[in-house]
Amino acid sequence: MLKSHLMFGFMSPALAGRIVDDMAAAENKEVYESALFNVAQAQRMRPMFLLRQPKAARTRMLLDSVKKPMFEEAAGVLIRGWLLEKQKDLLKTFLDALGVVHKEGVVEGDLPETIADDRLHAGVEALLAAHDREVVVVYLHAFHAMNGAKWDTLEQLLDKDARLQFS
Repeated sequence: MLKSHLMFGFMSPALAGRIVDDMAAAENKEVYESALFNVAQAQRMRPMFLLRQPKAARTRMLLDSVKKPMFEEAAGVLIRGWLLEKQKDLLKTFLDALGVVHKEGVVEGDLPETIADDRLHAGVEALLAAHDREVVVVYLHAFHAMNGAKWDTLEQLLDKDARLQFS
């Protein structure tokens, strides 16, 4: 299971930059600002100083930071926020294929303790057929990390299926 800071380290710079840019431009900028606040605190600077930096410098500092273990929480918040804000179709596709009840890609309550292997495989195939592979990889790793049930089949797929590995 990959932690969020490791995902930022393995994903392409283009996708990492897209996540940060999307969250900076999102209607709900709280996720982005929270990540910036965490970085500013750790760097012993005022958040306003970081916010006043040119966008490229802010993005570079944020991306350099969220690849480190001490920024796991900020990295996780950025990834989850981005998935919920910008990748709703992907979330809905997967949950629908699994037969999991959700509201706009968000599961209210607990996920099932187990899921049928054929449904899980169908969900993964549906994602790969309809969405960018690297985004699918990020989503499935994040989903697995957040899923308290820890579905064994999903863990095996993430470990062994080459299509679900970061390039």
